[in-house]
Amino acid sequence: TNQKSSGRCWLFATTNVLRHEVMQRLKLDEFQLSQSYLFIWDKLEKANYYLEQSIIHADKPLDDRLVLHLAGAPLNDGGQWDMACNLLEKYGVIPQTVYPESFSSSASSTLNQLLTTEVREHALKLRRQSAK
Repeated sequence: TNQKSSGRCWLFATTNVLRHEVMQRLKLDEFQLSQSYLFIWDKLEKANYYLEQSIIHADKPLDDRLVLHLAGAPLNDGGQWDMACNLLEKYGVIPQTVYPESFSSSASSTLNQLLTTEVREHALKLRRQSAK
């Protein structure tokens, strides 16, 4: 498994641990779980969190330290074990043959830039609506 030009090491580590368990239980010589499947759900969860926080903190000025921190990199690739566990519990996991790697999952910087621009625009709209 190879995360290529993305920051998904935490998803690869998690799925590799699970993969060996699946291979043993099902007596398989080879098997891969989809990191891309978890990756896209992680993007959705991070976007949702950022938008919710934008509503909660709509009363704070845009130059507030917390607001700036939240807007800094709301959809970065990074994560950790507890985040992977939450994704697995909520969305499950599927074989890589069902949800294979894509250009955007393997080289995520362009996707991250586009999604971040969109989610920031929507966060500003939500802030304005919350202030009314």
